[in-house]
Amino acid sequence: MDIGVGSAPDGTQAEKVHAPGGLPAVPPERSGLFRASRVPGTGKGVPRFDHASGRPPDIAHVSQARRHLISDPRVNEQIRISPVRLIDADGEQVGIVSLDKAREMADQAELDLVEVADRARPPVVKIMDWGRYRYEQQKKAKEARKNQQTQETKEIQLRPRTDDHDFQTKLRRARGFLEEGNAVRVVLRFRGRELRRPEVGVETLERMLESTKDIAQVEQLSKRIEGRRLVARLEPLNSG
Repeated sequence: MDIGVGSAPDGTQAEKVHAPGGLPAVPPERSGLFRASRVPGTGKGVPRFDHASGRPPDIAHVSQARRHLISDPRVNEQIRISPVRLIDADGEQVGIVSLDKAREMADQAELDLVEVADRARPPVVKIMDWGRYRYEQQKKAKEARKNQQTQETKEIQLRPRTDDHDFQTKLRRARGFLEEGNAVRVVLRFRGRELRRPEVGVETLERMLESTKDIAQVEQLSKRIEGRRLVARLEPLNSG
């Protein structure tokens, strides 16, 4: 490689770099050190380390691309290792065959070849309808998330001399919460002279616990009046 002298746009002389044979050298910014490698299936490139500036590539970008690559098994032409242990579309063990043979059988069945155990040696592949299988798996995961319940703690407040109509209303609310799979915190509050006869409040609280014992269990119960109140926590029987 030789170094010549040329004219820069501002009229000053600038060095020209030539590769052997008189051809211009490839500028550093266009060399392989700066190119982005393509990530299959993402439509994006992962930038390599910038040796000129010393800056690493966008780590979040790289991590996202790698997560994409490992989220699904290798399918059809993505499978590289041969031989493979083949399972046919009916779930029957075919045995160890070459990768070309496995692909040929998948083509004959008009289905896909999916790598189901990449860490096994030889890797295990199965003939299946990959699009349909993936759709069913996503549907099952969606249903599981939909059916998964996050338990909440609801609160019911009582007074020592709660009248029967009010008590029945609050009892229905408590039972409704429990049947939905939620915990219920029953708080009985005393005011003023009501503390002179705490047994009245205890009887009201015990009545609530007795009226829900068929669908709930007492997980926590105050042993004494604290802060002018008694507290009981109920858990639905089917919560476990």
